[in-house]
Amino acid sequence: MINVKKISKTGSVTIPATIRRKLGIVEGDTFQIEESDDGLVFRRSRGHCIFCGTDIGIKYFKKICVCKDCVNKVKEMF
Repeated sequence: MINVKKISKTGSVTIPATIRRKLGIVEGDTFQIEESDDGLVFRRSRGHCIFCGTDIGIKYFKKICVCKDCVNKVKEMF
C-alpha cells in the first residue's frame, strides 16, 4: 500500500492509522530519523538512559529508561 503525505509547516508527517495499528505505534512513541541514499529511514527509538544518555542495554522501570550499567551503579549505592 502506498500512502502519499504532505509535510506540514512545522515539518510534521502523519502516519496513517492502518500503519500505526499494524506496527503498534502509539502516542508518545519516539523514532530515530536517518538519511539514506533513497530518502529517510524511521526507526523506533529504544529510549535513552535518564542518567547517562546511552541507548545500549536499556530496561524500562515504570516507563523510565535506565541502562544496565546505571542500574548496577545505583545498586552499589545501597
